[in-house]
Amino acid sequence: MMKSHTKKRFILSSLATCVALLIAQNSLAHGYLESPLVRSKMCEKHPGSAGCQVLLSTQPGAMYSANGHLYQGDDYLDYENALPDGKICSAKGRSSSLDMPTSKWAKTAITPNSAEEISLTYLFTAYHTTDHIRYYITKNGTDLTKPLAWSDLEVLGHFDKAGSYSHTRWTETVKLPSAQRGPHTIVTMWPVSRGHGTRENFISCSDVDIQGSSVESWSSTGGGIQAQTDLKAGSTIKFRLFSKSGGGSVAGETSFVLPQDMSSSEWLFAIAKATNDKNMPAKIGTLKQGNVVLESGKTSYQVYVKKADYSYEMDIKIAEGGDDDKPSDAPQAVVGSDINVVATSSSGFAYKLDGSKSVGATSHQWTKISGPFTLRKMDNAVAEVVVDKNQTGEGSFQLTVTNKNGQKHTATMKVTAVAASATITGAASINQGNAVSLQAKANFAGSGGTAPTYSWSVSNNAGVQVLQGSLQQLHLASLVAGNYQATLDVSAAHGGRKATAKHNFVVQEKGEEVRPPVANISGPSQADAGVTVTLNAANSSASNGGKLSYSWSVSPHMALNANGAKLDFTAPKLQQDTRYLFTVTVKEGNLSSKKAHTVLVKKAANEVVEGVCQDIPEWTKKSYSGGTTVQKDGHSYTTKWWAEQHHVPGTAGWAGEPWKDNGVCK
Repeated sequence: MMKSHTKKRFILSSLATCVALLIAQNSLAHGYLESPLVRSKMCEKHPGSAGCQVLLSTQPGAMYSANGHLYQGDDYLDYENALPDGKICSAKGRSSSLDMPTSKWAKTAITPNSAEEISLTYLFTAYHTTDHIRYYITKNGTDLTKPLAWSDLEVLGHFDKAGSYSHTRWTETVKLPSAQRGPHTIVTMWPVSRGHGTRENFISCSDVDIQGSSVESWSSTGGGIQAQTDLKAGSTIKFRLFSKSGGGSVAGETSFVLPQDMSSSEWLFAIAKATNDKNMPAKIGTLKQGNVVLESGKTSYQVYVKKADYSYEMDIKIAEGGDDDKPSDAPQAVVGSDINVVATSSSGFAYKLDGSKSVGATSHQWTKISGPFTLRKMDNAVAEVVVDKNQTGEGSFQLTVTNKNGQKHTATMKVTAVAASATITGAASINQGNAVSLQAKANFAGSGGTAPTYSWSVSNNAGVQVLQGSLQQLHLASLVAGNYQATLDVSAAHGGRKATAKHNFVVQEKGEEVRPPVANISGPSQADAGVTVTLNAANSSASNGGKLSYSWSVSPHMALNANGAKLDFTAPKLQQDTRYLFTVTVKEGNLSSKKAHTVLVKKAANEVVEGVCQDIPEWTKKSYSGGTTVQKDGHSYTTKWWAEQHHVPGTAGWAGEPWKDNGVCK
């Protein structure tokens, strides 16, 4: 649980008013993900997080910016190559602290619905036509203690020509691609349209904690991990997770060096907790009501996974002067993780059952408990299971070890063989001309250390082949409107594995772009003190034939009587002429737009004007650095970040956005 940071918030607030927040102009952009909120804006709510503390001390302007972060260049649409690993969230920019790992930032809790969907709301802070918006999310098992790399991300959603009018919110519902749960990061890319000519991509990162139980359940694998003895300070424990579909590549690794002498239960708990904190696709502990719970004080834990695709091992390097990691009496049978393979087609294969890491054993004996597979070399520490070609099923095997005193111990493991299969992922409906693609996946990719061969064929509704491909990804931008079926054949030389998959999809003619409603305000621009004033937004129009809703705000604050499109207020009695900025937000469905209207309230007659805005300079048309205070039209304003000469205090929209209205001068 995060500790309270009330005192720290006060300190940060004080610093914010004293430090000139000079921001490089090329670090700002015109939009960001508002829900879930981006890192820099989350710092206003949770300034005590490790990421915000570093951001404040190194690039404070980014912390208080109401914008995304800009990448600009000829390659702005090729962002997966233009932005290097470790520099994605900062847009390869000057606010490098934004690239700190996910584990360093406060997170927004979100809960997916029963269809595994979440809502995302993007706030456009200035108008630009849009090429597209693409959302990414970290994959399950990403090491969140390291800066993000492209290999950590998978596509969460892609939307062409999203609305982008000043202060328009664009809300979409997306499906979690891998039923993600727990801490993750959502990365947003918003490149402007090619026709705009600025070659800009606006980028932001949002850290989330996805709530709820996963649609995939945890299941135990292998014999778990055990601690046999206490260890001395300086000993090193290493837990490694391997991906079987990735050819045995390391899918996660945790290393723990004992800072002091520790008991067996202490160091085992420490390595288990460090592993669980890394958000690997495996969890260590005990399964309780569908969740893996880690409890201290134990000398053995089970390892749980959601997909039968992983094996693991724990290595111990004892510091000099330490004891061997073995018991003094009873032996310990230690087997490898459960084996999951894809059946071959050319010939049978033998897989090793490894009991060589058993402790205190003078003899080993393997036996088959159940299953269709053949067991051989039963009296060796390392036995073999033979899975014949095209053979599928599950086998269970037991290792019995005996020490010199005749004491015995047993452990079991499973071998599962499944048929070769392939899948196609991609949209079932696309718009003509959009840059979309289909993705191939085979459950035997990487087996034997070789890549599979892909063969695509796309046919139209008449059965005529119109497109072919030989890569894992097939691009569909060239297709005209119509119904299509994609056929995928995947094969691998290793083991003769092969599989076929089909995917039906529709290419639709491109419709008209959905536009937000048009907001409008009518009413007087000047009023005398004490007079009732009416503003009306009834002339606003719905762009898509929907129903409109209205919300009002005013700066500086005053009492309002808002009723739908109509707003009434009584002009206050003031010591000086004062301008009030009224803003109406008009919403149609998930699209909205704003309109501002200024009313000058004249000072009350016969009122004595006391010292107004003393010692505060008048605003002039020039550039101002962050934290600068000026006066204009009886109000004082302070820059929230760098303001150019076209940014005018008290002006509606982006032109006035850099200026904070402090209210009437006193």
